[in-house]
Amino acid sequence: MREAVLRLPGPGAAAGGTRPGPSLTAQGEVLERDGAWHARLDLGAGPLQFEALPGLWPAALAPAARAAVLGAVPAGLLRDARARVEFTVPTTLDAVRLQEARLGLAASQAVVALGEGRAAADSVDLALRYAPGSLRLERLAVRLPGTEASAGAAAPTPTLLAEGEARLQAGTWRIGATARLDAMLATQLPAYWPEGLGSGPRQWVTGNVTAGRISNGQWRLEAEAPEALDGFRVTGLTGSVEVTDATIHWLRPVPPVTEGAATVEFGLTEITIRGRGGRQMLADGKPSGIELKEGTARFLKLDVEPGYADLSFQLAGPLPDVFTLLRHPRLKLFEKRKLEVQAAAGQMEARLNVFFPFWADLPMEALKIRATGRVTEARLPGALVERDLDRGAIDFAVDTEGLKLSGQAQWLGAPVRLGLEMDFRAGGAAQVTERGTLAGRVEARQLATLGLDFAMPFVEGPVGVEARYERRRNGQGSVALKGDLRDMRIGLEPAGYAKPPGLPGQAEAVLRLQGDTLAALDGLRLEAPELALRGRAAFGARSRLERLEMTDGVLGRSRFAGDLRRPEREGAPWQVGLRGPLLDLKPALDAPGRGRDAPAEDYPPLQLDARFDRVTLGEGRALLGVQARARTDAQGLLREAQALGRTGAAPGQGEFDFVLAPQGRQRLLRLHATDGGALLRALDLADAIQGGRLTVNAAYPELRPGAPLSGTAELDQFVLRDAPAAAKLLQAMTLYGLVEALQGGSGLVFSRLVAPFTLTPEALVLADARAFSASLGLTAKGRIDRQQRAAAVEGTIVPAYMFNTLLGNLPLLGRLFSPEAGGGVFAATFRVQGPLDDPQVTVNPLAALTPGFLRGLFGLGNGRDAGP
Repeated sequence: MREAVLRLPGPGAAAGGTRPGPSLTAQGEVLERDGAWHARLDLGAGPLQFEALPGLWPAALAPAARAAVLGAVPAGLLRDARARVEFTVPTTLDAVRLQEARLGLAASQAVVALGEGRAAADSVDLALRYAPGSLRLERLAVRLPGTEASAGAAAPTPTLLAEGEARLQAGTWRIGATARLDAMLATQLPAYWPEGLGSGPRQWVTGNVTAGRISNGQWRLEAEAPEALDGFRVTGLTGSVEVTDATIHWLRPVPPVTEGAATVEFGLTEITIRGRGGRQMLADGKPSGIELKEGTARFLKLDVEPGYADLSFQLAGPLPDVFTLLRHPRLKLFEKRKLEVQAAAGQMEARLNVFFPFWADLPMEALKIRATGRVTEARLPGALVERDLDRGAIDFAVDTEGLKLSGQAQWLGAPVRLGLEMDFRAGGAAQVTERGTLAGRVEARQLATLGLDFAMPFVEGPVGVEARYERRRNGQGSVALKGDLRDMRIGLEPAGYAKPPGLPGQAEAVLRLQGDTLAALDGLRLEAPELALRGRAAFGARSRLERLEMTDGVLGRSRFAGDLRRPEREGAPWQVGLRGPLLDLKPALDAPGRGRDAPAEDYPPLQLDARFDRVTLGEGRALLGVQARARTDAQGLLREAQALGRTGAAPGQGEFDFVLAPQGRQRLLRLHATDGGALLRALDLADAIQGGRLTVNAAYPELRPGAPLSGTAELDQFVLRDAPAAAKLLQAMTLYGLVEALQGGSGLVFSRLVAPFTLTPEALVLADARAFSASLGLTAKGRIDRQQRAAAVEGTIVPAYMFNTLLGNLPLLGRLFSPEAGGGVFAATFRVQGPLDDPQVTVNPLAALTPGFLRGLFGLGNGRDAGP
């Protein structure tokens, strides 16, 4: 048969319409061979709507091919169709056996079925080949309809190419097919991605990938269908596409990542997007410094509603920008516990993981977010006790339930190791929401910024610090502190105490916090050789120490309690109150004094209020019932003071009072004592004097440490005993009736002593001092070295003083007989030199026989200065 043409009626023919329908053409031949008829038939069809194809394609003619074509292209315009069918018919003409069929279609404005969804196509070109037990898709070219780009220009018109094969095995068709996509824009996805195909990922991708170019798409599909092709099950799917210049909103309303590139990998129940590159945007629409180094978005369990998304991104950038991103309300990382720390500098590398189901209304508890990473060169202002952390290198992990970090940083200028845990879960008021640790070695001078500046003059060197921190939901917090003082020098020079580096020492305390402010310090314990302290403290604004209470203190032999309070205004003295059974001042008195060139502001100014049952000044020297108030300046200088006490064991015995008061550039000193000898002995100024009422009026002319004290001491009704210099002097004068003065061992009794003096830390200088009784008179001037305990003193001695001074006291004529105050007509000169315990005493015997006005002619050491 050369050709047969069949013209079918057009639409509306049943109603009498005249519009022509499609034309069907046929060519073929039939041959008899091997007892059967062998036929070949070539068929063609003109323009035809696919909706009419089921009525024109006989169900018995290539049923598998018929089902595949009708299912793949359910609608559209069939422009052209070509088919070749080869079959055999037995000579009895009672059966038809199909040997092979080929089909080629060209369609326009078609609808292509893709799984559960459908997509429109500008054109479809299809080539199929069928044989018993096999069906091969030799070519499928689908040209998708064009769209407009976001800027209004024409977008690429993508083409989808596919091929595949199906084989009938054991009553089941095994189907395998591949497809390729050349290029398209991300903005075209909503139009090209069928709504019924992967609804969860489709909604996320089309809603959040708002820009970019998609290319190089490749897929491999495997499926099964029953022999009758009345069902279809996908058993395998792989594929991938490339995305460039993408803008991805990875979790709206968090700003998107731009300039991204990615590879999208497809599986049967999973789609994976592997990103590389990109930059995170800020809320103001400007690019941040955060770079997306790589990222993965996995859409899981797509075969089960609702499906899930698992996003993972590796970010790197400036720490301030990353902090801004992690604080975004949508991430909910710090919704329950605000992150107070600010970042001023540093770099961070972080991995951010987000997991959520594909629910239209996503509740907070279904959103799982976690970030891990490392921070380098971080600077966090006020991060720790309102002090900066610098050069931080910190590893961290944070999710919606808590935060953990550990690393090292510079704090107070010293390297420290630190760790922190924060619990974001709900709980009661007593729930511990934060735990932290800190360990390092901090220089003493660096601790001044924590409000411990008052202690800086007394400590030097490093201290090993270990701190454990807890905070509760009600805002209360605590820091357990331990300090290793082995390498620190502790020097309490005013008290004569020093612990050199290398000797053991330790300190511990518990800081109490309210919010971010230090409120108190409890359980203070400080231990070092001959030093122990127990107490507590209170803090004020900016965590400054305001008050230190010492409940139990030991310093050498001293036992005390007291408190220390910060002044209310800058420059005012610290308030110190001390009380206790014993205050040992011997180490302070034995300590070398500070030179006149000592730097100012070594010590904080102090206002001292002290009450001690006993104050020891040396071996066998003590004051009792001492009450004192004193004020020192920043040089450690005693500016003013008041003190009272006693030297006797019984109440009221040996009472004394002392006043030091400023007057301009001077400091005036006044001292009264009912037992001057006991007080002088306790002060280590004179051991040989007993009893007597003492009065001292003196002044410091300068306001500096080590300034001399000049004035006059007066002592009435006292006894001089056990004075080696006096004994030797009187032995040299026994010829003149002084033997009686030494008899009985009771010492020399004096009625009065008047001693002008100048006292320095080095020496006591006497100027025209005089003492007298009824039997003896003395004058003296010279120097007593306090440190060497040696004397260089000279003067006169007058036997039978009351009778011998009568002529010297006559008006006008007295100076003829006695040229010096207190001298007598019969007087001897003397000189005392050497150690106070065994001095050398010399007396001029000729001067004793000579009237006072001639004594200078015979004096030993005539013309020599007896001063210091």
